[in-house]
Amino acid sequence: MNKLFFLLLMTLCTSTTLSAHIDDAQTSITFSVLDMQQGISRLNGEGRVTENASVLFYGGGGQLEQNAKNPLYLLLGAGYRIYLIGNFMKGFHIGGAAIGSFSTEKLDLSAGIGSGIAAETYLGYKYTAKMGFTAEVHVGGAYRYLSGLDESGAAARLGKLGLLTALNVGWTF
Repeated sequence: MNKLFFLLLMTLCTSTTLSAHIDDAQTSITFSVLDMQQGISRLNGEGRVTENASVLFYGGGGQLEQNAKNPLYLLLGAGYRIYLIGNFMKGFHIGGAAIGSFSTEKLDLSAGIGSGIAAETYLGYKYTAKMGFTAEVHVGGAYRYLSGLDESGAAARLGKLGLLTALNVGWTF
């Protein structure tokens, strides 16, 4: 919760310096709020390609509380977004991403986290306020192919289709 409070405070404090030309904005930087509940900090960068299309880059990581070892977890990925209604500043969009993840320890796959790859597709809505504050919500599906540990502690691989939900907050400039 402290991370979320710090993020919102940082966003509000920078509002006067970054909001000069919001109509010409080319970039959005957001943090994934729901990932923070698992101990992962995920930064999302979106760059405008056209009025109705953008490319995305993802990066993040954290110390997970599993196996009493608190392994380091990293992720990196890229994606796209097409705005069906509205535009880069606010509107409904479809998107997709490919994300790779790595952990320094074998993780419990029952939590849905492990080393591997994921393909995601989603429908979402993005809103950007005049001062630049940005909020996004997404719902969709994700296929994850992960390696880690099963319930008995043995090495395992898991291919799983699951629900994707996201709540992102940040800044557009």
